[in-house]
Amino acid sequence: MGKLGGDRTRKREIAPTFYVTSRKKYAFITKPSPGPHRGMESYDAITLLRDVLGLGYTAREIKRAIKDGMLIVDGRVRRDPAFPIGLMDVVEVKGSNTAYRMVPYKGRLLHPFMIDQDEKAVKLVRIDGKRLIKDGKVQLGTSDGRTLLVKDGSKYSVGDSILIRVPSQEIIEVIKLNRDALALVIKGSHLGRQIVIKEVLQGRLTRSSMIITDMDGKDITLPKDYVMAVGSKQPMVKLPLVV
Repeated sequence: MGKLGGDRTRKREIAPTFYVTSRKKYAFITKPSPGPHRGMESYDAITLLRDVLGLGYTAREIKRAIKDGMLIVDGRVRRDPAFPIGLMDVVEVKGSNTAYRMVPYKGRLLHPFMIDQDEKAVKLVRIDGKRLIKDGKVQLGTSDGRTLLVKDGSKYSVGDSILIRVPSQEIIEVIKLNRDALALVIKGSHLGRQIVIKEVLQGRLTRSSMIITDMDGKDITLPKDYVMAVGSKQPMVKLPLVV
């Protein structure tokens, strides 16, 4: 593959396990740039477009297409060939009528799930941080690296999800991570399953909080950060059903 410059590649054998790519054909693979998602939890743009979506044969031709504005993520053109694409991102190819949402599926952290055109302008993000700033406003940090400012911070808690419009970041709805909420498992052995929360056990620290759910007729306990609230009776966005 062509060089991207600097420390922008890594050995294929240490790529994330969810990568759909041959680990023997080439020695190296593109390394995601610093950005909204962690490197081990995202696809770089070249690998996603070439190896997963099959839109080209070489890194060079995909890189050229990206530089020309081929790639659209969450409603914005991205020209970085190594741009990190992660959980719940909406991916489009300019000039096509196809859009994908990146979701967990069949044991893989990220899978391009085809969605309808009227869904590509909305996205679910999880609140991973919250803090008070000047003028009484509250700053929310989200799972995809966004910073959102809100006036009424009491409506939002760490662990809740927000349905937003992209690329405007307008908040449409808050989905509370509480009893009876529908949630998506985004980590662990139950990756991709949709569950109904029976109880939330609050720990002293956010990372020590747990949720209880019924799975296959048994109560199981999962760390709070293993799940993402996606709706009440139905998910707010289209998701694949994993059983």
